[in-house]
Amino acid sequence: MDPRLLEKVMSHVDENFILKVARELIAFKTVNPPGDEEEAARYVAGLMEAEGLRTSLQFVKAGRPNAIGELCAPLGERLPTLLLNGHLDVVPPGDGWRTDPFEAIVRNGRLYGRGAADMKGGLASILGAVRALARAGAEEAFKGCLRVAAVVDEERGGTGTRFLLEDPALKKTSSTKPYMAAVVCEPTNLEVQTCHKGTLFFSITVYGRSAHGSQPERGINAIYGMMEVIQALRHLHSELREKRRHPLLGTPSLNVGTIHGGTVTNAVPDKCVITVDTRLIPGEKVEDRIAEIEAFLEGVRKANPQMRFALDRILSVEPAETPPEADVVTALLEAQEYVLGSRKPISGFEACCDASSLVNLAKIPTAIFGPGSLQEAHTANEFVEISQLSAAAKCYAFLALRLLTD
Repeated sequence: MDPRLLEKVMSHVDENFILKVARELIAFKTVNPPGDEEEAARYVAGLMEAEGLRTSLQFVKAGRPNAIGELCAPLGERLPTLLLNGHLDVVPPGDGWRTDPFEAIVRNGRLYGRGAADMKGGLASILGAVRALARAGAEEAFKGCLRVAAVVDEERGGTGTRFLLEDPALKKTSSTKPYMAAVVCEPTNLEVQTCHKGTLFFSITVYGRSAHGSQPERGINAIYGMMEVIQALRHLHSELREKRRHPLLGTPSLNVGTIHGGTVTNAVPDKCVITVDTRLIPGEKVEDRIAEIEAFLEGVRKANPQMRFALDRILSVEPAETPPEADVVTALLEAQEYVLGSRKPISGFEACCDASSLVNLAKIPTAIFGPGSLQEAHTANEFVEISQLSAAAKCYAFLALRLLTD
């Protein structure tokens, strides 16, 4: 890497610009569901186009486009590509905010607002890095292409990133060689993370038979049946935690999140429904977890032959892992040392993210790295440290130079 070019790029990383972009992104109410990311996507595309990037909007569905930008070597097409991936959507704000969640507030070195950490702060850092690279003319030294993807619908299953990988129109108009590497810019507190847990949301419905509350023996109480189902799931949770562990992510888990049963107090309930969140560690598969759950439920079925049970999948994301010796991981550790002065230990992302599609579907070596803490994600009064926004931008710029010019 040319140290003069590196110094020039770093001089163009502008914390004020990054903070301004983060505040403006937070103002877009891209709450998912339903998403409504188009206005934010056009804003991101406009910023990239203003810096000379080749930009496009890739409509996943009406009103929900990915914003794509490319900064490429002057050699034309068929170049190896580095992907910086971030999502435009946010979860609903919920209660407990001291300020308007969509009016970004700066206080004591922190930026507050829905998405500040997860992950409009990360998107702003990506845009700050690309701006610095473009203004320094770094693409003249590139031997590949830097692609930025601000995607939709990450919070509800990742359809935006899957569409990015599969869209033939994009493949025809840009790099046709495989991605060399990717970074998902989720909040990691500027730690380099190489893996994340998978997620399976599902519901279980127990069907009984209604009767008058004064004659419960004439009915079949679905809530009583569900009590046994829940007990079986608690046993499965304990077994998973006792028998399986990942060195960076710990154990799998299973949690009953909601329960609804019955209609009135003086009737035997003929239906009860729970929703469940189970997390998987690398090496586990969603289909295998479903089979394990079914096996535990079989005992409940045998003990309650008059009841009917139904298990329905709501959402699933496979876990993902990239080897720690991958070039993208090594380069990010070098960036971390250059920008922060030291390397932090490699860690794991306890939630799930779009790295699942990048690793499992497209076989792209992928790291997770960004400003902010996962502990702030989805919380009231969410914030990101402003100093981390510019530090992340510098790390992304370093990474691009390291992978695309060496």
